[in-house]
Amino acid sequence: MIDETEFIGQPVKSLQQMLRMISFHDSGIGRLAADGVFGPETEAVVRDYQGSRGLPVSGVADEETWNRIREEYLELAAIENINEPPIFGDWRLAVEPGLFHPHLYLTQSILAALKNELEDVPEVDYTGINDEKTTRALRWVQNRTGINEDGVFDKFTWEMLNGLYYMYLTRNPDYLPRP
Repeated sequence: MIDETEFIGQPVKSLQQMLRMISFHDSGIGRLAADGVFGPETEAVVRDYQGSRGLPVSGVADEETWNRIREEYLELAAIENINEPPIFGDWRLAVEPGLFHPHLYLTQSILAALKNELEDVPEVDYTGINDEKTTRALRWVQNRTGINEDGVFDKFTWEMLNGLYYMYLTRNPDYLPRP
């Protein structure tokens, strides 16, 4: 259950991200930005979800609501089979700060695209190097997704970055190809 002491932080952002994905499959659920603040918009979307799923409509993400949202989110993620570009032939790849790797060009492009959608993403340059800006941006990804904040570009960081890209860009109508 989310109580008032937890209204700002990762649990709320996780709730918002799950509801956002669900909203792409159910137009009756409002679309949220995952800002980590349980405000009136989040409460309204929780109410939408609860009402459409036969749950008591309180606007509070209690344990029953949280578990239903989580289950539905996991089912949708499995159905959609979020695929990543095959850049990790070796899961042991880890690009430490200061090192060059060609995969960082793609990573830096994704970070730059995310910056257009999420204001607090640190700015990066296209260097192919895990330079100071890229390390800061990778730490931002790691912080927002709850993994170790070491600034190392590795498979786990890539998976989290890929998930953010999918959530905010490929599911955003502004980024989809026009007919």
